[in-house]
Amino acid sequence: QNFFVFDNIATYTSFFALLAFIQSTAFAHHDARREGQLAPARIVGAGEKTAAGAALLVVLSFGLYFMNIRPMLVNLALLDALKAQGANDIQRTYDAYDKALSYDTSLGRMEIGEQFSRFALSAGTRPELTTEFRSMMLRRSIELAERIVQENPSDPRSRLFLAIILSKVGIYDKALEAFDVALKLSPMKHQVYF
Repeated sequence: QNFFVFDNIATYTSFFALLAFIQSTAFAHHDARREGQLAPARIVGAGEKTAAGAALLVVLSFGLYFMNIRPMLVNLALLDALKAQGANDIQRTYDAYDKALSYDTSLGRMEIGEQFSRFALSAGTRPELTTEFRSMMLRRSIELAERIVQENPSDPRSRLFLAIILSKVGIYDKALEAFDVALKLSPMKHQVYF
């Protein structure tokens, strides 16, 4: 969850809960001291402040990297792949998808998987590519789709995409199983029927 993007109710709730916590702890201490319930505060030394500041900086840096910078790098790699794909540069497209997947983050993996699968399926029909390269892309596409299904077992979209890939490469029995599960998960989803 990206804490600095207010895109859903959970982000708003978390942000305002944090503000409420900060406010309650700051003023509860002040009110208790005024009523004589607390002993005078101990004076914090400069060394303790420096250590606390350094620890906070380390925690915030890790949070910033893993929740904001790393997903941004994944998105930039995905955009590079889509640009290269539009320019029909197969090797650069594959390298950009490979870079996006190398970050191994769950944020954006489904989108990367879908885009990579579309790329692999379209590149799989190009006669100028070697059979080994086309096979390798299709195998990787299937493995990625299966991984996404394992990570999101109750998501019909991921199963539907796996079924489409499998049916396009001729693995009809597994494709039918994936279509059946997608239909059971979401019987009203019209894409399952087409």
